[in-house]
Amino acid sequence: MQHAPAKLQSKLHLFACVDVLAQSLCCLHSDCAVL
Repeated sequence: MQHAPAKLQSKLHLFACVDVLAQSLCCLHSDCAVL
């Protein structure tokens, strides 16, 4: 039963990385600023 928490944590970490990437992309493109 130790696989589930590890998978969940890696998924959360992946989502966090994607969120940071998306935000940095928004900063690069001023499209998000207009939206």
